[in-house]
Amino acid sequence: KHNLDDLSSIIEANRKMKILLLCCNRLSFLPPSLMTLTSLNCINLNNNKFKTIPDIIFELPSLETLEISNNELTFIPQAIKNLKALKTLNVENNRITIMPSVIATLPLIQNLIFSGNPVTFVPIEIANITTIHRLELDGCPLDIYRKSTCPDDIMSLKETCARMIVRKNLTIPMNAVKLIMLYISDVNECSLCGGPYFDNHYEKSKIQQNGSMMMPVSYELCSNHWETEEQRIKVMFE
Repeated sequence: KHNLDDLSSIIEANRKMKILLLCCNRLSFLPPSLMTLTSLNCINLNNNKFKTIPDIIFELPSLETLEISNNELTFIPQAIKNLKALKTLNVENNRITIMPSVIATLPLIQNLIFSGNPVTFVPIEIANITTIHRLELDGCPLDIYRKSTCPDDIMSLKETCARMIVRKNLTIPMNAVKLIMLYISDVNECSLCGGPYFDNHYEKSKIQQNGSMMMPVSYELCSNHWETEEQRIKVMFE
C-alpha cells in the first residue's frame, strides 16, 4: 500500500510477523504498537519521510536488519546501541554527517551502508570492527586531508563535574535539574581509554587502509593522549 496513514490495524493482526515492508509510503512516524512485534527480524522503511529513526525501533529486541535509506535523516541516535541483534544497517542516501562510534558496540553488526551521505570521516571504532563484511561509503565526501583538532576553550565546570559523576558512577539526585540529567545522559567515550567526555574533546585524524580503500579515520579523545604518530603507537601498547 502507498500513502499508508495508520499501521496499527495491520500490526494488531500480525503480531508474529518477522518481516515488515513499509517502503515508499511517505511515512514520517510509526505507531507505538510496533513494539509488540517482538519477533520482527527485518524492517524496510526505505523511501519515506523520516527525519530521524523512530524511537520505537530501538525497542525491537530481535531486529537484525534495518533498512531506512532515501529518507531525511541527519543523524543516528545513540539508542542504536540497544539493537543487540542488528546485523545490517542501511541508511544510504540521507543527510547524515557523522557515523556514531557507538555502532561499534553492536556485537553482531556485519553490514553498514552509508553511501550517499555527507560523511567526511570514519570513527576508528567503526574502522576496526572485526565482524564487518560490508562497509559502503560510495558517494561520501571522505576528507583524506582532515586535520586533527583540539578544544577551543578550557573545559567548563559543568563538564568537569559531569565527567567525575560518570567516572565514579555517582548517584544523581532525583530532584536534579532536568537539563543536567539530559547533559549527563549524552556522554561519549574516549576512543583510547574509554573515559567520558561531553563538549570538550580532542580529534586526532589519520589515514587507514581498509581493503582497497584509503579511509580517513578519527579518534575522539577525552584528553590530548598523544602529539605524534610515534606517541600514538606507544600509548596503544601501554
